[in-house]
Amino acid sequence: MIRVYIIPAAVHPTLEWPTGVTHHGQFDAATGTHLQFIDWRNAPWQDRERFEAQDGLIALGELWEPVPAEAIPTLEAFRQILVPIRQGLIVAKRAAPGRVIAPALDPAIAIDATHTVAQAIRKAAPYWAVS
Repeated sequence: MIRVYIIPAAVHPTLEWPTGVTHHGQFDAATGTHLQFIDWRNAPWQDRERFEAQDGLIALGELWEPVPAEAIPTLEAFRQILVPIRQGLIVAKRAAPGRVIAPALDPAIAIDATHTVAQAIRKAAPYWAVS
């Protein structure tokens, strides 16, 4: 099970990181945050809960849950960084005549409270998109 977290740069080095899990992510200087992905498949649930209880991080929840309101500004900032690139690569290709892209899937539309965690990650960090 992969979970996604938003971690401010100042908090990142102070966290107690779990052992036995794979984690990767990216740092964005403009937002001063890390978007961190952790694969919890090989760790006990207690380790996950202990990690998520630490101050300063935002756990995005399960992929099918609505994206937490406090995460939206950061995820939207990550999405906006990619808009110029995605306009040519994805939007034009998917927006063929007569084809409609659902707002939750259209990377040109802002992330808001109607998005699930999976949809928001697909827009904010498509290279890390999880399903």
